[in-house]
Amino acid sequence: MPMSLKCIMPKPFPHLLLITLMLFILPSVAVAQDSGSLKRFLQGYVKMRAGRVVDYTTYLEAWINLNGDGNEEAIVYLTGGGWCGSGGCSTLILQPEGSSYRIITELPYVNLPIRVLNTSSNGWRNLTVWVRSGGVGTRYETELRFNGKTYPTDPLVPPAKPLRKKAEGNVLISDNGPEKWLFR
Repeated sequence: MPMSLKCIMPKPFPHLLLITLMLFILPSVAVAQDSGSLKRFLQGYVKMRAGRVVDYTTYLEAWINLNGDGNEEAIVYLTGGGWCGSGGCSTLILQPEGSSYRIITELPYVNLPIRVLNTSSNGWRNLTVWVRSGGVGTRYETELRFNGKTYPTDPLVPPAKPLRKKAEGNVLISDNGPEKWLFR
């Protein structure tokens, strides 16, 4: 039976099948591995910071190559479980490092959306987040520029700077994105 199939199928068929598998199955496997290792990292981070499992912690994630090295960094917006206050929620910018992640920046007081701009500083793409001064003040968009080691760690004070006009870029995490449960 296999002989008759081999005779019927044109020669390029096995190559086309292999290419199709590579295009559709392998990318989904890579994303699942990244998401799984990210979730494990975040669980450890939350346990360390909170000193306990906070089972109602949720998060939003976005993956983008911020530094042009061909590898995507993760931007994570933590919600619930004590990660949010009147000024906004905590956000992490993470760089994959082996099977774990290196924290590039920890940001408090972030409101959505988070955007990546078309401009760069020190080889890393500039980002914007929305903030609310004092938690009850006027909302505004502030630009975060990489200084060679990190992004600003407080979006309310310099070197973060309020945008005077709309900058060109794309939304990475919006306020209607799908939240994921961290411990469920």
